[in-house]
Amino acid sequence: MHRWFWLLLITAWACVGCGDVDESTSWGPPRSEGTAISPGTIADILAGGVSIPPIVVKDVMFRRVRSQVRIRNSAATSMSFSGRFTAAEGLTVNPGAISRIIAPNSFVLVDFELIASEPVASGRIGPVGLSWKAQLSSAAVAEGETSIRIDGMHDCPPHRTAVILDGRLDEWPDLPHGHDQPAYAERANWTGPDDGSYRFAAAWDQKYVYVAVRVLDDQVRPDADGLTLWLDMRSRIPRAMRHIGRGSSAVMVIDLAPGAATDDLPDGVRVLSAITPTGYTAEFAIPVRYLDAHQYDWWEGFRINIGLRDRDDGPDVTHLWWRPQWVSQKAYVGSGSFERRMPEGEDSPMWLRRGAIGDRI
Repeated sequence: MHRWFWLLLITAWACVGCGDVDESTSWGPPRSEGTAISPGTIADILAGGVSIPPIVVKDVMFRRVRSQVRIRNSAATSMSFSGRFTAAEGLTVNPGAISRIIAPNSFVLVDFELIASEPVASGRIGPVGLSWKAQLSSAAVAEGETSIRIDGMHDCPPHRTAVILDGRLDEWPDLPHGHDQPAYAERANWTGPDDGSYRFAAAWDQKYVYVAVRVLDDQVRPDADGLTLWLDMRSRIPRAMRHIGRGSSAVMVIDLAPGAATDDLPDGVRVLSAITPTGYTAEFAIPVRYLDAHQYDWWEGFRINIGLRDRDDGPDVTHLWWRPQWVSQKAYVGSGSFERRMPEGEDSPMWLRRGAIGDRI
């Protein structure tokens, strides 16, 4: 009995945090005792061994958040590690620097806190990183930089004017989301933002949730290029607690080809795309009844992900995702979250206000 108890305890300890590890973090097997270490191998030992999980900010306005750095030493000798955080203007990391001695074949977790000097929109937090240096007792040295992915709660405002799905995007003066160089990409022959990038916006009215996308692409191929929109329609707490895949009824997945009609759409969903001199546009209109059905008759938010596929000459295809693809091991809970913003002077139903939503889940 005692033997099984310790086996279960060790297994549980080893799995703590496993679901939060990005697949880009490759710890590799621990090196066996007695393995000789040379200056040329420390980089291999530390490859993926300095890891900071994505930080998901759950409020529209950001003030402070706590996280951890995980540092792994897979060598058979002790390692000295030091690092200094870098942050955009208006952000402070406490502590600003870290220093640890890490035992052979082990790892440490170092707490830190990210603080904003004044509240800032969580979807627009500037870059934060850790510049570090590691040295083994054998005098082998490695230096590196680890960026910190911060994913905020994005604003979904009411649309101020009537939306006309015509592919021109005249009603969308600002497309605040997306990136010229998405952080999650499978690039084939990608040559830069003009060869494949996008920006988008989300808004709503009494009938629809809208998503408008402008794509830059210097060689549009309607037979091979396109966009995929993923929409997670679950209520707030389930969205923040666990992943979800394509087979769920709470996820809507819409594939679109540039300038082409989209078939097999869910009832009432409207999609339009138009080819432009610099690429193409896409507009999606999803009836709010779909979100209401999964959120107790009054939707308060959703998650979005957008994937761009681009194929130029040759067989290779580039995939650019705004957030890690939800069916991949890189996915993290809460990525790409949007919160419904009410019109000025109006408020959400009482049961959706802070402190009451848990009674409805």
